[in-house]
Amino acid sequence: MSTEKESVPRRRARHRPSAPASPAPAASAPIEDWLAYVQTKVESVKFGSLQIVVHDGRITQVESTEKFRLPPPPPQAAP
Repeated sequence: MSTEKESVPRRRARHRPSAPASPAPAASAPIEDWLAYVQTKVESVKFGSLQIVVHDGRITQVESTEKFRLPPPPPQAAP
């Protein structure tokens, strides 16, 4: 009897690009430009998260993850 687990390949989630977004401001851009960009990203995500990455007190990137929620299946009729 072997205690070794079989390797099961995992399925990778497919990345579906969202609508084209305006390019992010440069890291050296004024904070107002970054706030406007973040506001636009927040308004475009229905379900998901937004992560702001900061290096040396400056925003260097904004990452967004959007989740698509499927509607519940219709109720089954009783037999």
